[in-house]
Amino acid sequence: MYVLKKISILATIIFGGFNVQSAQAESFTFQEAVKLLQEHPYVVSEREASTALQHRARSQSSSGDPMLMGEVREVPLDSLSFSEMERTEMMIGISKRFSLSGRTRALHRSYMHQSESRLLSSQDRFRQLLSDFYGLLIERESLVARERIISQNFNWVQDMLRVTEGLYSRGNVGQQAIFDLKIRIADLEAELYTARVQLGRNQNEFRYLFEKPVATETLDRWLESINWDEVNIVLASDDDSSLENDPRLQVYQKQKKSSDEMASARRRARIPDPTIGVNYMKMKNMMGENDFVGLTVSFPIPVTTRTHSDLRESRHTLNSAQAQLRQFKLKREREIAQTKERINSLENELRVLESNSMNYAQSSREITARAYQRGSATYSELQSSEERLLNLQLRRERILEQLRRQKVQMLYLRGEDLNFNG
Repeated sequence: MYVLKKISILATIIFGGFNVQSAQAESFTFQEAVKLLQEHPYVVSEREASTALQHRARSQSSSGDPMLMGEVREVPLDSLSFSEMERTEMMIGISKRFSLSGRTRALHRSYMHQSESRLLSSQDRFRQLLSDFYGLLIERESLVARERIISQNFNWVQDMLRVTEGLYSRGNVGQQAIFDLKIRIADLEAELYTARVQLGRNQNEFRYLFEKPVATETLDRWLESINWDEVNIVLASDDDSSLENDPRLQVYQKQKKSSDEMASARRRARIPDPTIGVNYMKMKNMMGENDFVGLTVSFPIPVTTRTHSDLRESRHTLNSAQAQLRQFKLKREREIAQTKERINSLENELRVLESNSMNYAQSSREITARAYQRGSATYSELQSSEERLLNLQLRRERILEQLRRQKVQMLYLRGEDLNFNG
């Protein structure tokens, strides 16, 4: 009993702390929580990267700034001025590169597609966080049920202990039965303590999602508001039209378009962009002063390996993007099929468990308990019926948790709307 008291005191201290934390935690609605997830750093980082690429696209659409050039030649060092005895020149000019091939426009489109890809990636990250959010709520619901089941079983075993003490006083059972029941009570108390610790850990996990503690009452309210009927209705449909709205698919599509435009820009790079300039020159010598104007036209000759290597690189990058898009569709189809099989398997297992096994185990424990009180059943039979029912009840909660997790995963894989708050 001393060990039991220590466990109870420790649990009181720990979970008393959790209650204080919950009292200091914030309370907000489910939809407010969803909005907070949209501003999570995991989402914002991709959104900011998208904006940065938009500015990069604008810079790539420009052929460059005009170049201003000034030059003075053959100025006497002693006077640093125009000399009539020597030839002296002063020239000023401006030049600008012009893109005639459309390369800059292709680069602009390529980077804009990259920007859109990162924006869609931020939307997918939000859906990932929302899926994790539901996962934590589902886990909490399972842990609350586990704590309730163990607590109820703990109380039942305590009642059986009092019955056993009465039977022992009348000489119907041995003292070993009392010791075994006390050991069983200690085991259940330890399991109850573990369940409460896991509940505290689960509550702390919400800090990562919302960057602040969440009140216990808020979590319970969120659990009650989840509309599982709506989820089942959506999953009952085999319509896969949501594929085109899946941000993950759109990310790969935009990456492919970006690679296609980049390949186009590399092809156009083989057409050189001319640089055209005009200049004005003032010359002074023994013959007097003269003014001249000039025109310059220059362009690079694409004979180095850089231009051809860039073109080959862009082609292979495009092929890679096309392969990634095909691979995503194949992987998505496989994952949906596997998740659907797991859902069907879990639903069948849960149906059998609820319709047969648990009813039989419940009846068995009740009948054995009555027989035990009359002295016509042994303690071993009582303990066996108690443990069998407890294990089936906990197994049901584990199956239900896995089933709901798989349903949320199916919605995510299909690209469905994950905001199914009732």
